[in-house]
Amino acid sequence: MNRYRSFIIASVLCFYASLSYAASIGNPIKPVGHLKFAVGTEANFVLDRELELTGETTSGASFNEFELSKVTEGYTKLILGITDYVNVFMRLGATKINGLEIKLSSGEDISIETDSTFSYAFGANAVYQIHSDELHFIDLDNNFIYFIGLGGEFSFFDADATELYVSGLNVTNTSGQIESTQYQINIFSGIEFILDENCSLIPYIGGFWDGLNLKTGKITYSSNDHISFDAKADDQFGFAVGLDVKLSDNVGVNIEAKFLGAQVMSAGGIIKF
Repeated sequence: MNRYRSFIIASVLCFYASLSYAASIGNPIKPVGHLKFAVGTEANFVLDRELELTGETTSGASFNEFELSKVTEGYTKLILGITDYVNVFMRLGATKINGLEIKLSSGEDISIETDSTFSYAFGANAVYQIHSDELHFIDLDNNFIYFIGLGGEFSFFDADATELYVSGLNVTNTSGQIESTQYQINIFSGIEFILDENCSLIPYIGGFWDGLNLKTGKITYSSNDHISFDAKADDQFGFAVGLDVKLSDNVGVNIEAKFLGAQVMSAGGIIKF
């Protein structure tokens, strides 16, 4: 068992180290315990998100496509167990947009990058769980806990546009701010496989609704040109698969991937006190 546990720990930590940024409906997927406190790290790498928008440009060209890609986020996560079944949390960190891609009806492509800016989020999740001993209709020797849950969070940031490219050419005198508001509701289910008194594997799946809004009053560039927009997520529904690994009573790590509504890779870890 010790060698098996060591292999699991090494594998998860190697995967965790290989990811630059991530995002998660887990980390942890289960409550930390009644009046227990936990501190975590969370990193986000958004691969792709298509948006619908209205807006205007100096030339009067309309918007054909609008895509949010290459967004990186890093957070510290503060978690409090209200009961044995409910967590509330806050995330404080930084967000940077490395690629906001716009295709205009004139044939021009515009790409916008921002600085790394302060971002924050708050939310909660609740879980109902059933131990294998309670499932009398299933004759299994395995020690596991089945659970289902519901969660939600709200996140915000305002970022300054620092770079703007028109058809691949970097233009000068870029200024303006992009405001982001995001709301997420998720439902999930999973099983905690108890390997020993300190170590558990907790795979889970979930579905989510993710409402994202990006807007700007006006981004100016090249002194006389400007662009403004108000955008919302095109695909708001998706699903996630993830794995929490409990390494001890107080330490755990998480990996997760989201698809459809948002394409996101995730990794994180927590320490309970």
